[in-house]
Amino acid sequence: MVDDKMCFGTYKGGLMARVEPTEIAVLTERLGATQMIHGGRPMTGYVFVEAEGLDAEDDLAFWIEKCLAFNPKLDFRILGSSSCHKDQMSEPFGF
Repeated sequence: MVDDKMCFGTYKGGLMARVEPTEIAVLTERLGATQMIHGGRPMTGYVFVEAEGLDAEDDLAFWIEKCLAFNPKLDFRILGSSSCHKDQMSEPFGF
């Protein structure tokens, strides 16, 4: 979580990355990267990067930079969920 918004995290031995949705096609051309699927549907703005795509330190840095660059662009008003409001979210973990 960065600024109370999902940014990136570990998932099934790889990295779940929240990125600019318009960059998905280009980003999924990178080694080990695919658009995340949940319930049989593509998740807009989410990429899963398998461990093979994170082998080099530069690879991990690339993905983290992409996530951090997109994070400030997220706006709670456009997330499309009336049940998720910034003031209702739990406190961040503090790291």
